[in-house]
Amino acid sequence: MNPETIICGIAAIFKFTFADYSETDGCSISARLIGGSTSIDIASSNAGGSGTAWTLTIPTTATADLTTAGSYTLLILATDGTTEVIAASVAVNLLLATATDLRSTARVTLEALEAMLEGKADKDQASISYNGRSISRLSLEDVQKAIGVQERIVKAEENKAAGIGRIQSVKLGFKNA
Repeated sequence: MNPETIICGIAAIFKFTFADYSETDGCSISARLIGGSTSIDIASSNAGGSGTAWTLTIPTTATADLTTAGSYTLLILATDGTTEVIAASVAVNLLLATATDLRSTARVTLEALEAMLEGKADKDQASISYNGRSISRLSLEDVQKAIGVQERIVKAEENKAAGIGRIQSVKLGFKNA
């Protein structure tokens, strides 16, 4: 599934299948990101194919200097060596890296709870809701319990992102020979 959102300065990968454009027939694809007051060309060197299946990578350098967030159109251009056509058009939302908080909700909540415990929570952190209550209204004991819960949730998210599965028990039995 292709991403609906591109974050400036972070590579994005799109996958397409074009029945009429096969890499084995000498076809290639490139792309153009159009929106705001600018357009960005993504060279065919950022696309690779295996038969009719194509993978397009929008490199970090292509979007790093963009200053306008919003709705963009990604045009996929296919060429057979002589003719270039629009093979696909994808609507994407572009977010600026400086205006985007990439932390998960669990991570934000954990950091707010820790700041609350240390007495350093700002107004935004103190107003975060945990189990239906503002964390500024939680007792010290409740904040400590919530931190433990959030730490486990954040650790599980990080393990999943790293491809580390849950520990599974394997039962073994030994017999005397």
